[in-house]
Amino acid sequence: MDPLFRRAGPINALKSPSLSIEPQVHVRKLKPRNPCLIFVSDGVWEHLSDDAAVQIIFKNQRNGRV
Repeated sequence: MDPLFRRAGPINALKSPSLSIEPQVHVRKLKPRNPCLIFVSDGVWEHLSDDAAVQIIFKNQRNGRV
């Protein structure tokens, strides 16, 4: 076995899935006061706050009424 691979950790840890094929679905009714809906993977929220995401949308809006 490659020594660099051994440093990565136990092989058993690599046998468990790191992604799930089961989606998480949330249903929400949008109201007129909701100007936008943001679809991102969960990893994005580790690096971006809600306020920062909204600022990005409003600064970069194109055609539409955001």
